[in-house]
Amino acid sequence: MIFFPDMPNYKSVPGNPDLIELEEDYAGPDIDGKRTMVKKGLKMNKSIRTWRKLLPRKAATHDPSDFLSIYQEAPAGSPDKFVTTGPVTFTWHTPPKKYRRIPLGRFAFLSPFAEEAVIFSHRISKDRHYFELYIPAPFYFSVSAAPDFPSAEPGACLHDMLYAESEQLADLLSLTVKEVLGFANSWFKVQLNASEFPLANLYYAAVRHFGYVFHVIAGWFGNLGAWFDK
Repeated sequence: MIFFPDMPNYKSVPGNPDLIELEEDYAGPDIDGKRTMVKKGLKMNKSIRTWRKLLPRKAATHDPSDFLSIYQEAPAGSPDKFVTTGPVTFTWHTPPKKYRRIPLGRFAFLSPFAEEAVIFSHRISKDRHYFELYIPAPFYFSVSAAPDFPSAEPGACLHDMLYAESEQLADLLSLTVKEVLGFANSWFKVQLNASEFPLANLYYAAVRHFGYVFHVIAGWFGNLGAWFDK
């Protein structure tokens, strides 16, 4: 069997010779200067292929102590509940292979939700794919059903912008809107995990199963409102 050189002590799981259990915490491979921590007691298959799947995909995020300064409740009468106090750049590296076909390059576009250009980029550095999204301030967004979780705010900010501009991104990247929304949902989950949001899987399941439907319905209502305004 093949393991990482610094793999910690482990023991076999009784009754299942294909599984092992960690006997101590494991600091996994160094990714962009950050160690991937795997907790004691985790059970895994002996193959390195399964072991690698246990290492969470990475997203750049702000230190939790910065959440309250970067993402704040918006004043009364604002377009949405929260607002960014400065520009933010989200980064996702080592995405799943299905997203690596997205065209390489930097794509700047204007958004009615931002005062300056939003920039989406896809690049490769040292054989690793990177996605980045730059959102200028102020950007207003919401955190559905989680007002007391500051760790949900970065993911919500990212997700709201990707959903709001899914049509533009679909045109720029030669994708369908549904593909952009699926990409947004995946990045959303990665960012929630990076921010250590405790309900990341639950929120991901919600947007994965209902996000597209709500997006379509919201589009209908938006078009209906525009028709009445004529």
